[in-house]
Amino acid sequence: MSTTTESKAGKMELSEAEIKEYKEVFGSFDSDNNGFIDNKELTGVLKNLKLYTSAKQVEDLMTEVDKNKNGTIEFNEFLDIVYNIKTGSNKGTAGFAKVYSKQKELIQVKGHTGLHSFSEEEMAAFSEHLSNCLSGDSDCKHLVPIEEKGMDLCKKVKDGILLAKFINLAVKDTIDERALNMRRNKDLTIFQMQENNQLAISAAKSIGCQTINLGSSEMMEGEKYPHLVLGLVWQLVKIQLLNSINLKNHPELMRLL
Repeated sequence: MSTTTESKAGKMELSEAEIKEYKEVFGSFDSDNNGFIDNKELTGVLKNLKLYTSAKQVEDLMTEVDKNKNGTIEFNEFLDIVYNIKTGSNKGTAGFAKVYSKQKELIQVKGHTGLHSFSEEEMAAFSEHLSNCLSGDSDCKHLVPIEEKGMDLCKKVKDGILLAKFINLAVKDTIDERALNMRRNKDLTIFQMQENNQLAISAAKSIGCQTINLGSSEMMEGEKYPHLVLGLVWQLVKIQLLNSINLKNHPELMRLL
């Protein structure tokens, strides 16, 4: 099923899924949900994307899109940018098209504490790293490789085994693996997964990770809380990589003195 949406750039046949996607991106600009994007909201997006340079930049971008000159960007005007990108006719709107594309790279997720964003590139990079690190672990055969596209990483942390194993890679023997509930030819119960996640979160905290607003329920429902999953995984990856940099492994560091 498709819907024809009137835009000043022309008529586009859009599916319900496409309309939902474009409204989601539009909503990430329209922070107060009043149906339009104003100067302040665009400034906030630019600063979040680290693209902000000046108030004039914001004014120029608004001018590109605000064809009716009312000082705001409505959804139909926003769709003109989508149309221009799809047809390759970005002349005159290339600046805002770049901002749109950057913002679209961020997946918007509704959490208990509001709107959270994370990059698909981060998800892919962490998925690849954990897959490489745990590929030889027999207890993780049902978990790796982790698909780099989508939310597979957030699904795979559910039983707590992936995080627990990676924590022990980051800091050896942090967790006594005899205390973990392993998957022995059958799925773990919810209670067993909760135990694993509680153990992993406590261990992560003990090696210096921040675990605010993070509990076993958030890990077991990782698809709803990808920003929390990635926040914890990032801290663990950093600890793992930095722990290998020491005088024993790299005596050449003495030359820095």
